[in-house]
Amino acid sequence: MRIVIIGQGPAGISAVESIRSYDQESEVIVISGENSVPYSPALLPNYLLNEAKEVVFWKGRDFLSRMRVEHVLTENVKEIFPEDRRVLTESEREVKYDRLLIAAGASVAVPRISGIDKKGIFTFKTLEDADEILRWLRTEHPKEAIVVGAGFIGLDAAMCLREKGLNVKVIEVMDRILPMMLDEEMAGYALGKLEERGIEFFFQEKVSEIGGEDRVGEVVLESGRELKSDLLIMATGVRPNLSFILKKLKANVGIVVDEHLQTSEEDIFAAGDIVEFKDKITGEFRVNAIHPNAVVQGKLAGKSIVGQTVEYPGSENINIVSIFDTPVVSAGVMQGEVVRKFDEIGYRKFYLRDERIVGLQFVGGTDKAGIYYSLMGKHESLAGKEHLVFDKRFNYGYLLSLCYRTPTIL
Repeated sequence: MRIVIIGQGPAGISAVESIRSYDQESEVIVISGENSVPYSPALLPNYLLNEAKEVVFWKGRDFLSRMRVEHVLTENVKEIFPEDRRVLTESEREVKYDRLLIAAGASVAVPRISGIDKKGIFTFKTLEDADEILRWLRTEHPKEAIVVGAGFIGLDAAMCLREKGLNVKVIEVMDRILPMMLDEEMAGYALGKLEERGIEFFFQEKVSEIGGEDRVGEVVLESGRELKSDLLIMATGVRPNLSFILKKLKANVGIVVDEHLQTSEEDIFAAGDIVEFKDKITGEFRVNAIHPNAVVQGKLAGKSIVGQTVEYPGSENINIVSIFDTPVVSAGVMQGEVVRKFDEIGYRKFYLRDERIVGLQFVGGTDKAGIYYSLMGKHESLAGKEHLVFDKRFNYGYLLSLCYRTPTIL
């Protein structure tokens, strides 16, 4: 059997491991548009900050050779042909398959702005991006950096550049940082941690023009404000790489899969940031583009490809980031009755609906976040015990015991 995998990110590489744990004989081909052995995108901030490149190669540089995988580099797939089981690359190379895994991930959605093609403007999604940013830092010695976007990628870039001594400003179209992760109140608390370290923010602003001769010199906002910059990072959100499927698979925001990670076409599977499946908590179909989901989906897709019976229970919507030395966790939805606590540990907030936890946000004090998330997943009722979420004795077993007896000491 010939198995072709499009993409070498966490989903694709986890699939390779899974396939090889059951099948040592099938031919496996990994196609990537990048010119690098597999690496972990989650470790790019570490590389940018510490300039130790080896850290990103999470499985080792020789991983694919050890797995006896044919590696096709610098080849983006242009089109797939499910009817005769082949893919076509941009160089017109045809690759036949018996089973196909699409793990092509997502790319930064860079807006069309006047001056966007100037030197000194980067994205921060790939290893090549990190290499280019470091090269610019070493050769051009920039002092003023601007990051457009205050999501995960933008904040990682901003914190790294600030740690490296640059003056950093962040421009965000929404009214807060991490808008897909935190509500206004929790985002404001986390924002203080960033401002304490000298990062300046401009909210509800858009870039209208990038000035300078052949390289970035200033950024002009729609409000008319001009900000000096000699390094600009565009972190304006990502979108799944769907162009090559050309409506040949069922897709909305991402490629829709079933509980076996199979697409609408037989013998074509998908995993990672390109996948749309039901959320484990809400049951709604959505793209939950986080590293843990990609790893799990890749592993399970690999099993499905080699004929192992497996069902994917749903994608996780739990996000974990660090604001310098402050951990931030969020999960679920931002709707319902609010229960909150602020103390020396940090700020914790829960959203309750029908006496069940449907959302949580922690800034600092992330202890037991996994237990709370487990309660969300199990749809466990607090039934009048909402105050127990902040009890020092609280754990999952303690809560379950209270469901069967009346506590004598609270």
